[in-house]
Amino acid sequence: MVHAASGLLFPLLILFALSLPIILFWVFKGDGNRGKRGLIGFAQIAVLTIATLMCFSGANMVQQVGFTIAFIILVIMLLTPMVFKNRNY
Repeated sequence: MVHAASGLLFPLLILFALSLPIILFWVFKGDGNRGKRGLIGFAQIAVLTIATLMCFSGANMVQQVGFTIAFIILVIMLLTPMVFKNRNY
């Protein structure tokens, strides 16, 4: 792990602890079409998993891209339930 990127792990861990329960609760208990909620939620979790694997790779550039993708996906995971709130699509 690169020393410059090690300071980003703590904010990513906090975002992960906040967004994962929120998105899972929204997928299983939210309003709207259950199939579309599941597709959106589990696609976000899959991209987050790929970004996490990239964060712990050996290449410096891949780590930076992984941190960026993970940060963006975690913020999107926090906002997704608010965007799709009370939509019956």
